[in-house]
Amino acid sequence: EFMYFKKFVSAVTSVLISLTTLTCGTSVNAEAYDASSVKHSVETTSEEGSYSSSGDCGRNINYLVLDTVLTISGEGGMYNYHSDLNKNIFGERDDITKIIVEDGITSIPSYAFYGMSALEEVVIGNDVESIGLYAFKGCGKIDKLTVGSSLESFDNIPVDSITELTFAEN
Repeated sequence: EFMYFKKFVSAVTSVLISLTTLTCGTSVNAEAYDASSVKHSVETTSEEGSYSSSGDCGRNINYLVLDTVLTISGEGGMYNYHSDLNKNIFGERDDITKIIVEDGITSIPSYAFYGMSALEEVVIGNDVESIGLYAFKGCGKIDKLTVGSSLESFDNIPVDSITELTFAEN
């Protein structure tokens, strides 16, 4: 009996490995975020000392970090990270001082920028309609905020530290 069990386990393991190999590289959909399938480039430093990384953070959305500025561009809503901070590609980074969410992005999910302790400035594009719960939690140094024309609520932005608030024009 033990021999049959051992063969069974071996067969199941082989099937699972085959399935895993076949599913690698499938596209990520916004409803079922899986950090293992998100594309990221290797972080590099140029001769001038500039630091960069890039990848995707939505179905048609990309990010670029150049030195201390994170720029998010594309069309649609960013992936929803919920509260699983281990899968959040931006949360708790202490090297980002400015975030630019360009026009075309329609939503910023919960926990998107959670814990970015060095964040000082946020620019939210004209197409962002909603910001998820705790999207900027732990980003206590934000003092400059530019808000696009479509944002319907400020409930999830920590406004207590903001000294310069600008409303963007279309």
